[in-house]
Amino acid sequence: MGIIFPGVFLLAGVAAIAGAVFEMIATGRTAYAATDRRLLIVRNLIRRRATTIAPTAINVVEVREKWDRSGTLTFRREGDGDSVKKFAFIGIPNVREVAKHVEELRMSARKQAS
Repeated sequence: MGIIFPGVFLLAGVAAIAGAVFEMIATGRTAYAATDRRLLIVRNLIRRRATTIAPTAINVVEVREKWDRSGTLTFRREGDGDSVKKFAFIGIPNVREVAKHVEELRMSARKQAS
């Protein structure tokens, strides 16, 4: 029992540190784009994966800005019940400008749908 208890905490600590390092590497190898038709997230870790988000799939936009005007832009689609899909542009410079573009894209898609 004397070895198992500290071993569990050691494994949990190593897992937490490894997760943080993996997130840093993943963020550095991810590209974001906002076009006039959709949002793109391209991840290039083990293999390249692209996620496209249509402006009609966004109904909430959240901005977290740091002192240097960089930050995280989170957008999500809240569905019926507990269904929520979240996407984020993480660590982008001039986050307010990108948020403004995403809002304009979202509003133009609503107008076209009406």
